[in-house]
Amino acid sequence: MYGHREDGLRRTTPEGIPSYGLVWAVLWSALPFRWGPVAAELLFRPVVKAKGGEKMVKCLVCAALGLVLLPGFARDGEDQPRSAAMVELIAAPEKFKDQQVTVKGYLHFVGNEHPHVASLYLSREDAENWLDNGVGVWANRQMLKNKEKLDNMYVVLTGKVRVAPAAGGGYVVELGDIKDCHAWSDPKHPIGLTFGRQYGRGRGD
Repeated sequence: MYGHREDGLRRTTPEGIPSYGLVWAVLWSALPFRWGPVAAELLFRPVVKAKGGEKMVKCLVCAALGLVLLPGFARDGEDQPRSAAMVELIAAPEKFKDQQVTVKGYLHFVGNEHPHVASLYLSREDAENWLDNGVGVWANRQMLKNKEKLDNMYVVLTGKVRVAPAAGGGYVVELGDIKDCHAWSDPKHPIGLTFGRQYGRGRGD
């Protein structure tokens, strides 16, 4: 039976649990942990004493945890960088627009006049022959600090893809908001040949 007062100030559930208590129990359970025990004591006491109250408390706690934790998990998923190949980034940049990606390529800094500007190419040959198989890179402070270790090296870079229409058609593609950049392979000592020698394999084996 639903109980109520004519003035409508208080209503109860079929089990005699105050409905306003249920609402506040869920909301207050999301308080900072230092206030959690106090809120639980004040809000859950009438619920626990009611018939079937312990089961209801468990449901409320699960619901509150879901409200607090699920948004965080969703944000973590959104922040995870997406793996991409240079050929994909060059051929279909709009597919990665405004996304965090991790990509391998040949990094070349433009020069001292524009220290923050660099390019990430598909290969060393593309960079040396000024081919269009590359994207722009806005180097961050850490990259500039490690410039000597990164310049003219194959690197693994994680950053946000920025895409804008080019004047003559196509797109201008840049990688900014760099999260990480570290050397992958030295063209003078390619990683494949280095590991090949370690395992007793060489070119043509």
